[in-house]
Amino acid sequence: YNIGMDNPDDVAHFNLSGDFLMTNSSTINTSTMSGNAGNITINADRIILGDDDPAANQYADYGFYGYIDSESQFGSLGHSSDISLNAHKILIQNGFAVITASAAGAPPDSGGPPPGFGDAGNISIRADNLKLSNKGQVVSNAFGVGNGGTIDVVADNILISDTGRTAVINRNSMAGLGSQAIDAKGGEVRVTADNLTIEDGGRIGTELFGSGTGADVAIDVGTLKVSGFVADSSLAVPYMLSAVDARVFGAGATGTGGNVTITADHLQLDNGGAVRTGLYDNAPGNAGDISITAGTIEIASLGQIYADSFRGTGNSGDINLNAESLTITGTNGAPPPEPLDFTFTGIS
Repeated sequence: YNIGMDNPDDVAHFNLSGDFLMTNSSTINTSTMSGNAGNITINADRIILGDDDPAANQYADYGFYGYIDSESQFGSLGHSSDISLNAHKILIQNGFAVITASAAGAPPDSGGPPPGFGDAGNISIRADNLKLSNKGQVVSNAFGVGNGGTIDVVADNILISDTGRTAVINRNSMAGLGSQAIDAKGGEVRVTADNLTIEDGGRIGTELFGSGTGADVAIDVGTLKVSGFVADSSLAVPYMLSAVDARVFGAGATGTGGNVTITADHLQLDNGGAVRTGLYDNAPGNAGDISITAGTIEIASLGQIYADSFRGTGNSGDINLNAESLTITGTNGAPPPEPLDFTFTGIS
């Protein structure tokens, strides 16, 4: 389903008393070449996006599992649309993506199309229960001149898990919430919840690849648990940790990465779960700061909070912790589970 182009009056608005379901690589798209794109709003009892079995998807060999997206296209001055999802239960699974973006252009002097000049739209999610699994993701990307959109999630309970990611073939992505930027400013990722669990390689994270400003992550929850990892031999490092993070990535990343701010009654990090900011792949820019305010913080069994720069040439960020109690429990010399290759538990 493709909804219009180049018309700010085009609006996709769905009001359902029952379920809203998208499978078999189905799509909803609004894009713009000049004026602002029309907004997408879905209200339903349940919103289910993505196939239950990714192997049954006829386009799996192409890594295409369906999406809801809006883009400020090549050379467009208009902004991409806002996307709003509202339901008691929302499930985004098995490679399905909800995306807003400002499009990247061709390299200068190449004769190719210019980048998108409009901003990426905002994404709003309101739910009692939200689950993102197996490369199901919500992202806003500032690949052009325009800035990234804000991702704002409010839910009672949120679960992010990538435990079945290897079944979603030919798609290089993660399960979770994310924002990427190159030379513009990334859009903030905001999460408010009673309970937020990130496990088995799930992630809330932002990445900066150029001279822009990385997106911030702001989490305000009752309980935040970040735990576990998922093995994946297709990755350069054969595992993905569960994490809340902000990265500066690559030799062209000269800007400053996003900050991570967490407010929680209780924060638990274990079995490789991490809160981190850092430089990767020889990035010369600077990493963002980590600020955590919590009642209790428990770090155990390879759980970590760290801000580092050893994979790049710029500066690491600061770590600021304010809590009533902090407990760190190491592994007592036990070897890490395969394929993890580190033994550190704590704050660095």
